[in-house]
Amino acid sequence: MRKNWMAMVMGVFMATAVVGCTPKAEAKTTAEIVKETEMESAAIGLPSPFVDCKDLEKAAQVAGFSLDAPKEGAGKEISVIQAVDQEMIQVFYGEEDKILLRKGIGDGDISGDYNQYSETQSLTVGDISVTAKGEDGKIMVALWTSGDYTYAIDAEGGLDAQQVCDLVSQSH
Repeated sequence: MRKNWMAMVMGVFMATAVVGCTPKAEAKTTAEIVKETEMESAAIGLPSPFVDCKDLEKAAQVAGFSLDAPKEGAGKEISVIQAVDQEMIQVFYGEEDKILLRKGIGDGDISGDYNQYSETQSLTVGDISVTAKGEDGKIMVALWTSGDYTYAIDAEGGLDAQQVCDLVSQSH
């Protein structure tokens, strides 16, 4: 019995010595953990579905349909043209207080702006009925459909009704 007891004590002693000689894992700071998490998230992030296009013809090839859009919107020149495969074309106007014009398949809201606005009005451009939403007399979002397509204007700085009507009348 004394041998068994002695063997057990020696086993515990040796196990403690082995564990004590193993290097400890370094504790990571919160900042290090956050940085690792951000890097992992970026590594597994989804690629953007938008394809940069040099012109509206290239965008039409990507989207599978065309968009006739004015070269200027509310006095701002086209800055970026993008398309999503068989789904949407979008045109940005200006560098500051950008205006975004979108055309997509279907009849849903493709504005990407889901804010609640205190003002809503209906505008009529030819035979097109446009729903305009905004604040303080400025239109921030305008939505309409024509045929099998839905359209949206999203204006960072807001537009007046005439500017919206001009963009709608020139966008097909």
